[in-house]
Amino acid sequence: MKFLILLLSIALQAQAPQVKVSPELEAQLSRHMKRGQEIFEYERLAWVATDLLMEKKPDLSRLGLWVEMPIKERRYIFFGRFKKDGDSEKQPEGFAVTYGFWAPLGKPDEVHEMNLQNEIPSISEELMKLPDLADAAALAQKYPSPINRAWNYSVFRETDGTITAYLLPANSDAKIIPIGSDYRLTISSDGKKILNSVVLHKSFLQLPLQKNAAGGYHTHTLQEDLPPETDLAVLKLYPGGTPHFFTTRKGMFSFDGTKLTYLGRTEDVLK
Repeated sequence: MKFLILLLSIALQAQAPQVKVSPELEAQLSRHMKRGQEIFEYERLAWVATDLLMEKKPDLSRLGLWVEMPIKERRYIFFGRFKKDGDSEKQPEGFAVTYGFWAPLGKPDEVHEMNLQNEIPSISEELMKLPDLADAAALAQKYPSPINRAWNYSVFRETDGTITAYLLPANSDAKIIPIGSDYRLTISSDGKKILNSVVLHKSFLQLPLQKNAAGGYHTHTLQEDLPPETDLAVLKLYPGGTPHFFTTRKGMFSFDGTKLTYLGRTEDVLK
């Protein structure tokens, strides 16, 4: 099967057809690419910032959650936890930030540690939105996993006020690309209630990284017309993830790490 996938990837790269795409589909592809990039930056910043945080030998009793926010030209990540029974009266109510880092938008590897005392005042107005996102992150973090793994999560405020959370199974194996068992949650504007949940992949694939592979390929059996935003993020997170090809009920798509392209109906592409 691995060999057949490799040959299929080579053939698709060589013969990818040019098809006319409607303005509506073009807009959908653009939105998916944008959100896929945002999830990628969220996840990557969390990875890099967590490594930097662990080097500091932090007080683990003051940790438990992370939340990210784009503010102006930066993406901030805040580590901390909610107040719990037994805490002293000095512990703030709600989500208390104990460590912070930031990176320029689009450059999640260029991470800088914050001096919270000096830097928080300059973004205090924007941070008024943080508690609702923290509540949403906590809700997402506790969502049941079908494969009994912790979640890597990302939360985003939408233009209609709701919050969208994406759940990806945590992974520590650098030799695989984990695809599947992921969710898209719609959460109330205050971050306290899940309004809707969508299973993006019912199964969990562990695609092996292969040297000199021409690309990857997998199919979708659920109701998503387009490759889910989580796929685009995961394939960028792992070296060797692109180029990649997807089959959905709408047809076949390719993703080269920067652009998601509709290739046409599957039966036409494979002729």
